[in-house]
Amino acid sequence: MKIHDECIPCVISQAIKVANITGVKNKEVLLKNIFKYLSKMNFLSTTPEIIGDLFEMIKKYSGNDDPYKETRTYYNNLFLEMIPKYEYKINGSEDPFFKAVQYAIVGNIIDFNPIHNLFLDDIYETFEKMEQLDFAINDSKILESDCIHANSLLYLGDNCGEICMDLILIKKIKELNPALQITYGVRGKPVVNDSIKEDAYHVGMQQYATIMDNGDGSLGTVLSRVSSEFKEVYNKADMIISKGQANYECLSEEKKNIYFLLMTKCEVIANDIGVESGKMVCMKNKPEDKPGDKTILQLSINYASDVNSEIEDAKRILEENLHRIHTTDLGAVRIRKNLSLETDDIVLWCRNMITDHNSHIIKEGKNWYITNGKCRITVNSHSYTIITAHSI
Repeated sequence: MKIHDECIPCVISQAIKVANITGVKNKEVLLKNIFKYLSKMNFLSTTPEIIGDLFEMIKKYSGNDDPYKETRTYYNNLFLEMIPKYEYKINGSEDPFFKAVQYAIVGNIIDFNPIHNLFLDDIYETFEKMEQLDFAINDSKILESDCIHANSLLYLGDNCGEICMDLILIKKIKELNPALQITYGVRGKPVVNDSIKEDAYHVGMQQYATIMDNGDGSLGTVLSRVSSEFKEVYNKADMIISKGQANYECLSEEKKNIYFLLMTKCEVIANDIGVESGKMVCMKNKPEDKPGDKTILQLSINYASDVNSEIEDAKRILEENLHRIHTTDLGAVRIRKNLSLETDDIVLWCRNMITDHNSHIIKEGKNWYITNGKCRITVNSHSYTIITAHSI
């Protein structure tokens, strides 16, 4: 998932806040170098790559190789003490595995990255009100089945504190499948408040999984930058659990057996997934298409009848779920701007385009694509959220 233009102000704001936190001297010189870097930035890069590069610059200018070390230690210790309380609630629930998944996802709110401006009271409140939070996408039953039948699992961690909730879920997974070989992946270098090797050992992750750093200092798991050893583990894993938004940004286009567990904390990620902001997500990635699969509907003329059949099926499914099609406020603004529309009811306009007899509908990966010669509309196949639309 490449960087969006909406991400750039957040990246700059985060760099300035981290520079302030670390007490960088000659901040003006640092900012000039940051803007110089951004002026040459590759817009095909992911946000986690860019933040990782900027954080390296800040570490260099501050002379502090691990500015968040005390923060990570404090919150790891704090939530380690909470584990018995949470495990008691999990084990007393009707479905302990699902409850452990829920805690792992809510744990993703433990993020002291300065861009989110979260306080400890906010986090405690989120845990206390967990039962009131909605799953926008819930593939936990499929996840449970895969955990039972897999031989190897790569679990990609995210933030400090949150790692304690990962520990709870990994313990539950080992109860389901004691023979499962689990590798717990962390960042290769300190980057903001993300977990590194010493954090994983500190919370006792080695009791249930092999701890491995990815050899890189990006905010997520950037496969083009990780070590060859880590890439080999990634490639051989039967399944992957990917925690947090940054890992989603890096791996959302991968054709692997990946489960994304996260809280949608920003509109850009929420829109890409096709859900609202502030929702829980346990989402299985789409598997790689096998030779002969017809999901993209780009078949030769010899298969014209099959193509027509799949187009009709796609159109029928969308029309049957027309009442579920919706968009977010930000999505409506984007669509209205992209198509120069004057209507206030963007959803109704898009529904009319879907039912138009001239519309061509295909399902590719996680999305529906509706094209009618004027524009192309993208609808998420899990949530039926209209993600965006563009003129042709």
